[in-house]
Amino acid sequence: MKIGKILELIITDTPANIAKRADVHLSEKSLRKALNKAGYEYRNSGEKGWYFVGDGDEETVQEHLIYDFATAGKTGALVD
Repeated sequence: MKIGKILELIITDTPANIAKRADVHLSEKSLRKALNKAGYEYRNSGEKGWYFVGDGDEETVQEHLIYDFATAGKTGALVD
């Protein structure tokens, strides 16, 4: 899913609910970390929300997939 679409969804829903969606495939923590790596920060004071503070053009960043900024999680599989 593109970052721009996720930011649109965050306006009306929480990152926790967005992360649970079948088309996102990330945990809430991974979603938040990926947004931070993409150049966004969450502001809890004043007008709350996600704001772009990164380098470059915000429109270009919003066209990227969130997975471009997400890190792979730990696997629990054991190999014999």
